[in-house]
Amino acid sequence: MAAPRGLLSGGALGAGVPGNEFRPSSCLGKKTTAMRLRGLSRLILRVSRLSASEAFYRDVLGLPVLRRIGQDGVVFAVGDDELVLRQAETPLEPGVRDSRMGHMGFEIGDPAELDSWVARFRFRGVPILLGPVWRDPGSRSLFVQDPDGNRIELYASLQEPELQGDIQVRG
Repeated sequence: MAAPRGLLSGGALGAGVPGNEFRPSSCLGKKTTAMRLRGLSRLILRVSRLSASEAFYRDVLGLPVLRRIGQDGVVFAVGDDELVLRQAETPLEPGVRDSRMGHMGFEIGDPAELDSWVARFRFRGVPILLGPVWRDPGSRSLFVQDPDGNRIELYASLQEPELQGDIQVRG
């Protein structure tokens, strides 16, 4: 029995499944290319204490401030993208973890740099949750927490030529 065509099989939730791409002029009989997202350019994070979070992202992670948004927001540059911190409307309840966001990851250049980040985080009293560890083939990660308990990953990926030196073939 075939699954009914609905959200999961062909609608918005089925996006990314071959044949499920939305084609804006398909109803007009014109051939078009599938619409695709090009990247994530801005992430807005609500925080309990804007001043503590601003200091963490600026002083600990080293993100440059692009601009302020009145009294309750600050915008940081992350490469060509933006991280926006906004003062939360409600306080964070101690012991309650909102699990809608798993973590956010920041890419760094060299996997060896993670050891320097560990020293920096320890010096500043930032909780290290995990790492540095090798996760996927060629990806080394470190997980910490910001002042609100949000999990942050710093990671570096090796390029293919660098990986080949680590691969051993056993016969």
